[in-house]
Amino acid sequence: MRPASHQHPSLAGRPLYRYARDDEPKEAYGQGVDGTWFAATPAGAKARGGSGPSSDGH
Repeated sequence: MRPASHQHPSLAGRPLYRYARDDEPKEAYGQGVDGTWFAATPAGAKARGGSGPSSDGH
C-alpha cells in the first residue's frame, strides 16, 4: 500500500502509467490497447493514431 503522501505522476490532470512493453524511447505498443490506454502528447492530450493489441495480445 502506498503512503498517503505518495503522489501519482500526472499530466494535465490525467494519471500517467508506463506500458510494460514500451522499454525503448518512442515506443508506444500500449497505444489504444483495449480502447482504454493512450499515449500522451507533451500537452497532456491523448495521442492520435495507431492502435495497440487487445488484452489477449492480438
